[in-house]
Amino acid sequence: MEDVRKIERIKERYFPPGIILEISDAHGNIKDKSFDLLNLTKNSDIDYIIKQMTEKEPLTLKYKSELKKLIESKNK
Repeated sequence: MEDVRKIERIKERYFPPGIILEISDAHGNIKDKSFDLLNLTKNSDIDYIIKQMTEKEPLTLKYKSELKKLIESKNK
């Protein structure tokens, strides 16, 4: 069965640092899914962080480059 959910928005949370996804289902209901970035440092492996996110939420696969840019901007 096909996953009809989609990411409506990707939001940034400043404190505590993280990323929030607004995900809509087939009925138009929206739920937030958050990913904490509490241990993000200048030496963090951003590709590994993205990999962990895609394992927890497969919808993020389409947005890997956007997520990477967002995490890199938080990592400065």
